[in-house]
Amino acid sequence: MLFLTNFLSILFAGGGVLALLGLNSVSFKGLNQYARRSAFIVIAISIAVVAIPLGTTTIRAYEQKLIKRETFNMAQEWIRGTDYSIRDVEVRGEQVTLAIYGSGEQPELSELGDSIHDSIGEPVYLKLIVVPSKQEFFIAR
Repeated sequence: MLFLTNFLSILFAGGGVLALLGLNSVSFKGLNQYARRSAFIVIAISIAVVAIPLGTTTIRAYEQKLIKRETFNMAQEWIRGTDYSIRDVEVRGEQVTLAIYGSGEQPELSELGDSIHDSIGEPVYLKLIVVPSKQEFFIAR
């Protein structure tokens, strides 16, 4: 969805700029065929120069979002039955950072890493941050 939104934004923004520059009226005026063709080639190259990096960035952001969601889901399974909770999942480039908080014995990190790797099919560089915590409850009556 993000890719489609960015793509449509490029088209509308580019179309608006071209309309403001008067491309439509220029294309039908006294330009010869060579000048008109040259103008469209420059426009096509300009659109590609903008669209290719933006499309690549959008695809990478989408992939990181999927990795983050998959890591979160797998981490919930991984800590099930323990006193730990997930604090944060962050994906930066190839590294996935998982922050959990709680107390007690934690499961093996390799189990989580293998599960994520099997799920996404890519190597996973997993960093675990464990924040020890203690909870106390008291009801004053």
